[in-house]
Amino acid sequence: MIQKTTIISRFVKAFGEITPSTRAPFFVGKELPFFGITSKLKEVQSSMVTKYIQEYKTIPKLETTKPFNEYECTNGDFEIFFTEDRLLAGYHILDMKPFERITIRFFPGHCMPLAVVRELDDGEIAVLVAPQEVSKYVGNPWHDGKPVPRWIRRMKDSTFWLIEFDTFDKYGRPIGVENIIKCENCRVEMLPQDYANQIIQQQHPECMCTCNTYDDFCGCIRKRLYNQLMKESRELKFIKRQWRYGQ
Repeated sequence: MIQKTTIISRFVKAFGEITPSTRAPFFVGKELPFFGITSKLKEVQSSMVTKYIQEYKTIPKLETTKPFNEYECTNGDFEIFFTEDRLLAGYHILDMKPFERITIRFFPGHCMPLAVVRELDDGEIAVLVAPQEVSKYVGNPWHDGKPVPRWIRRMKDSTFWLIEFDTFDKYGRPIGVENIIKCENCRVEMLPQDYANQIIQQQHPECMCTCNTYDDFCGCIRKRLYNQLMKESRELKFIKRQWRYGQ
């Protein structure tokens, strides 16, 4: 019968030094943190299920099966899958082919780690394998789904406006709102903090603008001309790329 120390040694060699997880009683590989190991699988999966229900308002169902080479499913707008190389890496920590001494416990259709389980003399030990999750989005990321700005209010005696737009995570889920300051003429943008600093330190945020709306009352014409030059340079490069690729 394989010893627990042997399993841990294999895990460290394959995935790096074990590091305690802050979310549940298991350890992850320092170099490959999408692999974990635990001897308290029931407690770990119970914690994961509780957090999953709180976030997604649905109850995942646990299933036990024999080892499989790969797994893929869809859940809403996302594809969830375990690749063959990732699964085999987890299997080999606990067993060798044909993997007759391990079982798989996982939650079909949900983005949750599966557990590769082997019974030992003093209990069971499990290697956790995290799935990969990608959006089923097939549009053009350069044109579709761009944040739509909302023009909130004009700054006093200025062509600058306070702009508000939604922000999203890598899966396209809304996570908050951000603000910028934007000129309604030339569309120059700056952070609200930078705008405030210009007012406090120099009393003239308009010198950051690339349009000719303002007189050179602040002596910053050089900075404004430089901004204009950079804007023209970017536009020229964009035009050249269009001609080069025939777009």
